[in-house]
Amino acid sequence: MIPNSLYHKIMGLLPIPCVDMFIEYDEGYIWIKRNIEPEKGEWATVGGRVQLNEKLEDACRRIARKELGIENITLKRQLGTMGSFYNDRHCISTFFLAKTKDEIKVNKEEVQDYKISREPPEGTANFYMKFLKRYKI
Repeated sequence: MIPNSLYHKIMGLLPIPCVDMFIEYDEGYIWIKRNIEPEKGEWATVGGRVQLNEKLEDACRRIARKELGIENITLKRQLGTMGSFYNDRHCISTFFLAKTKDEIKVNKEEVQDYKISREPPEGTANFYMKFLKRYKI
């Protein structure tokens, strides 16, 4: 683990690899209202940073477990990649389409609320709306 001060310095100097997932249930996709930055208080997909030596697929599984308590997830396909800029951060996110039937157990530190919908909820962060315009799921 590197010290926080060094980590934040690195985040300002290099792009950060991330994954995001459209996790599908029969009724639609899971949308989360974020409880952490960036985009705190806005609707988003489930996602986060990729750790050192971690495969993208393993990062998806770790993040789904951490944010929503989902243990069994099937990654169906990679959808596309898109960059984003937040203040001093540059993130590059690879999106996946995934499926699960697991019950959702929200981690309140990470997620304020969630909903399942085919359409993005009102108040969805601009980054995800841009992705949906560029790529079809």
